[in-house]
Amino acid sequence: MTVFIGGVSLAGWVLGMLIIASITRSFIPMAPSTALAFIFLSLALLVHVGYPVQRRLRIFTAGFVLLVLLICSVILLNNVADIKIDIERLLVPDPPKLGNVSMGRMSPVTAGNFLAAAFSLLLLLILPEGKRSGKSIAVLLAMAVVLVGLWVSLSYLYGTFVFYETTIIPVALNTSAAFIILGVGIIASAGASYWPVSSLVGSSVKARLLRSFLPVTIAVVLIFGWLTTVIFMRFLDPSLIAALTAVLSIVIISFTVSRIAKVIGGEIDLADINRRKAEGALRESEERYRRITEAISDYIYTVRIENGRLVETKHSEACFAVTGYTSREFAADPGLWFKMAAEKYRSLVRKQAEDVFSGRFPQAIEHRIIRKDGVMRWVESTVVPNYDINGKLISYDGILRDVTERKDLEAQLLHAQKMETIGQLAGGIAHDFNNIMSAIVNYTYLLKKRMKEDDPSQDQIDQIFSLSMKASEITGGLLAFSRKNFLNPLPVNLNKAVLNMEKLLSKFIGEDVQLKLKLSDKDLVIMADGAQMEQVIINLATNARDAMPDGGSLTIETDLVTLNEDFIRMHGFGRPGDYALLSVADTGLGMDEQTKRRIFEPFFTTKEAGKGTGLGLAIIYGIVKQHDGYITVYSEPGTGTTFKIYFRTVTAQVPEKDETKALHFFGNAETILVAEDEAAVRNSMKSLLEKFGYSVIEAADGEEALEQFRKHKEEITLLLLDVIMPKKNGREVYEEIKKITPGIKVIYTSGYRSEIIDRKGALKDGITVISKPVFPDKLLETIRDVIHQRNEK
Repeated sequence: MTVFIGGVSLAGWVLGMLIIASITRSFIPMAPSTALAFIFLSLALLVHVGYPVQRRLRIFTAGFVLLVLLICSVILLNNVADIKIDIERLLVPDPPKLGNVSMGRMSPVTAGNFLAAAFSLLLLLILPEGKRSGKSIAVLLAMAVVLVGLWVSLSYLYGTFVFYETTIIPVALNTSAAFIILGVGIIASAGASYWPVSSLVGSSVKARLLRSFLPVTIAVVLIFGWLTTVIFMRFLDPSLIAALTAVLSIVIISFTVSRIAKVIGGEIDLADINRRKAEGALRESEERYRRITEAISDYIYTVRIENGRLVETKHSEACFAVTGYTSREFAADPGLWFKMAAEKYRSLVRKQAEDVFSGRFPQAIEHRIIRKDGVMRWVESTVVPNYDINGKLISYDGILRDVTERKDLEAQLLHAQKMETIGQLAGGIAHDFNNIMSAIVNYTYLLKKRMKEDDPSQDQIDQIFSLSMKASEITGGLLAFSRKNFLNPLPVNLNKAVLNMEKLLSKFIGEDVQLKLKLSDKDLVIMADGAQMEQVIINLATNARDAMPDGGSLTIETDLVTLNEDFIRMHGFGRPGDYALLSVADTGLGMDEQTKRRIFEPFFTTKEAGKGTGLGLAIIYGIVKQHDGYITVYSEPGTGTTFKIYFRTVTAQVPEKDETKALHFFGNAETILVAEDEAAVRNSMKSLLEKFGYSVIEAADGEEALEQFRKHKEEITLLLLDVIMPKKNGREVYEEIKKITPGIKVIYTSGYRSEIIDRKGALKDGITVISKPVFPDKLLETIRDVIHQRNEK
C-alpha cells in the first residue's frame, strides 16, 4: 500500500498532477524524496517478511535502508542546524510555494519519523532471530512512527493543520496515512509474541475484549472529535456539545458492551455446561473405578516373620472384594487367613505354610474359603519367601486370586464331556438294539396276523408288542439324549401345544395334584418336532408328580423373554434375542445341590430300584439341545423345583393339520427295493411287505442296491433305504438312482445319525425318514402315503 501511495505521488510530480493539493489550499502534496523513502522502506519490509532466510538479499536491502537513514539525517540537520545542503534540489529544482511553505521538500517531522522507521527495519533485517531485546526496540520505534502519523492525520481531520502558519514544512495528509500503514506493517512483521500484537491475538478474554473495544473506542473518539470540531462548533453551544457527546458515547459504548457481554456470557454458560459435563464424567469414572475395584479378583499380601513366628500381615485394599474382610481386620488378626479357609482344605493351607518355614519353595494351591458374608469361593494362593543376607526367613509375599468362575467353568466342561461320551455310547447301543428290535417287531406282527383271533397265544404276542414298545421308548430316550434321533421340525405354537395336552396331563398327574396353566397372551411360535415337545412336557409332568407323593400343584407357564448380554454372562449360555420360555414348577420335595448336578445324566434316578429308568430328564435334555434350546433348573430341598426351557422364536405360520386323510395298508402289487445290511431286518421287512401285497427286491449294501435298480428300474416304484450301509450309504444310493430315474420316491430308515443325510440337505427335499425300530403299521402307512403322493402328482 505504501509503495502505491509513494508511486502515485511521484507520478503526480512528473505529470504535474498534485492530486492531494487540489483538495484544498491547506493541503500540500507528498514530496518526491518522501515518496522514494516510502518505496525503499516498503521494499525492505517486503524482503524481511517474504524472504527471511535469504541473507544476501537482506543485506543488500539493508543498504537501501541505510541510504534512507543518510538522506533523512541530512534533511533533518538542514532544517534543525540550518546547514545549507539542499539534496532534494536534484528531484525538484524550483519548488512551488504554498504560503510561506515550499512544496516538494521533506518536512523535518517526516525526516525524523523516517529515521525511526528506517532504524526499526534495519534492526529486523540484521539481527538474529533470537534477539528479543533488539526486536522489542524495533517495535517501539515502529509504534512511534504510527503515533506521529496518527497525530498528523487527526490534525487534518479536525482542521488544525500543523505547522501551516510557521516556517516549518508541514507533513502531507497522504504522508501521515502512509506512516500509519508502514508502522503497523513493521509491528506485525515482528511477530505475535511482541507487544502490542501479543495483547490482541489469541483466545484469551483479555485479547478478545481488546479486539472488541479498541476499534469501537477509536471510532467513537475520532467521529465525535470530528463532529465537535468541524460540525457542532458552528451551530451549538460548547456545553451542549459536551453533553451530547457524552450521551452518544454512553449509548454507543453501552451497546457495544452489551453485545460483547452477550457473546462472553454465552461462552461462560457453555464453559459452565462443559464443566458440569466434566464433573459428571469424573463422577462416572470414579464410579467405574469403584466397580472395578469391587470386582477385582486378585490382591497382594505380605506376611512378616520374626524368630520363625508370624507376627504381622499386610493385605492390599482389594482383599475386601475377594474375602469380605478389610485390610484392618487382617492386620488385627494375623491368623484370620487360616481361619477363613474351609475345613476340608486347612491341611493343604497348613502344608503350604510349612513349606515356606522349612525352606522349601511352596507350590501354588487352590482351595475354598468362607467369605465374611458366608459365601464360599475358590481361590488360588501363590507365595514367594523373602530371606535376609544370612538366609533367614524374614517374610513372604503372596498373591491371592479368586478363581471361582474358572472352577465352575471347568466343572461344566467336564460334565459336558462326560455327557457327550455317554451320549455317543448310548447312540451306538441304540443303533444296534434298534435293528434287533425291528426284526423282532416285524416277525411278531406277522405271527399275530397268522393266528386266529381266539388263539390263546394272542396274549403272549400282545405282551411281546408291549415290551417292544417299552424297549423302543428306552432306545428313543437314548437317541434323544445323544441327540442322534431324527427331527421333523415345523412351526409350533407353544401355547396351543400346552393347551392340547391339558386334559391328558390332568388325568396323568392324578387328582391330588392341581394343574395350573399360565399362558402368555402373545403367540409363541418355535421350530420344533411336535411329538418331541409333547414328550418334554409329559416327562416333566411325570418328574413333578413323582416329586409330590402327598399331592401339591403343578404350574406350567409360557412367556416371551429377551435374553440380553447380562443374562448370557450370568448364566453362561444363549445368544441375544427373543425366546419362548416354557416353565414347569412343582411344590414337591425339591433337590439338593449334588442331585441337581446329576439330574440330566442317563440312568441317574433318586427313585427306588425298579421304579424308574433314569432316562426322563436325560431325554428332555437331549431334545432341548437338539432344538438349539437351553434348560435350567432351580430347586432347594423342601421348596419344590422349577424347570425353565428357552426356545428361539420364529415368525413362520403354524400349518393346519389334515385330519381327513385315509390310511391304506395294503399295496397294489407295487415293487419296492429294500436295501438293508442287517439280514434279520431285511428278511422281516420282505416278509411283511409281501404279506401286504407288495413285491420286494432285496439288497444287502449300497452297491447291490444300485445294481438291482439298474436291472429292475422299470418295475420299481419305491426305494426303502437304510441310511447306514456298507460300500454306499442310503443318501449316496438315492443320489445315483435319481440320475437314472429323477422322479423316484424314497423312504429312509435309520436307528442312528441323522446328520449323515441332513448334512447335505437331503431332509430339506421332503424325504421321509422312519426311525428304527420300525413298527409295521407305521411302515405300511408311510409307504402307502408316499406312493399315494406320487400318484396324485
